[in-house]
Amino acid sequence: MEMTDTIRHQAIIEVTHHGRLLFDVARQYGLPTKTLYMWVRQSEQRTQPSTSWIYGLSSMMSQLKAKYFN
Repeated sequence: MEMTDTIRHQAIIEVTHHGRLLFDVARQYGLPTKTLYMWVRQSEQRTQPSTSWIYGLSSMMSQLKAKYFN
C-alpha cells in the first residue's frame, strides 16, 4: 500500500467511523476538503451494494407483518 493510499484510508476512517468533520480531517492531513469528500463518497458507493440486502429484508418484513399481523 502506497503512502497516499494509507493516508486516504486513515482519513476516510476518521470521517466514517469516528464521526469527525470533513473540514477538520482534511486540515489535519493537509488535503483539500473536496478531495476528502470525494474519497468518502467513493468509499460509501463501493460498500453500498453489500448493504443493499438490508433494504430488501426490511421490505419483506413489512410485507409479512402486513399479511399475518393486520
